Amino acid sequence: GAFAVCRLGKSKATPDLKVAVKTVLRSHPHFDMKALNHEITIMRAANHPKCIGLIEVIEDKQAVHLVEELASGGELFDRIVALGRFTEKDAVFLVHQVW
Repeated sequence: GAFAVCRLGKSKATPDLKVAVKTVLRSHPHFDMKALNHEITIMRAANHPKCIGLIEVIEDKQAVHLVEELASGGELFDRIVALGRFTEKDAVFLVHQVW
């Protein structure tokens, strides 16, 4: 997101498994727990092999940490920009890969 920090981590259950830890600071001026809970609900409901899975949510006084499956393929936005154009046909192709 616009105000979260994502770091590489290790799974507690399986130390050899790398995970992404998305940290959202409570002190950020745009922090919205209701919106974050909505994101968490969607991530838990989106149980699909081509969607990043939410493994665990850890809360402390300073932040909310979302432990997620690691996706190391890079940013979709960067790939779209590198194409120079992104047509409706390209979007249809991409969506069909997900579903």
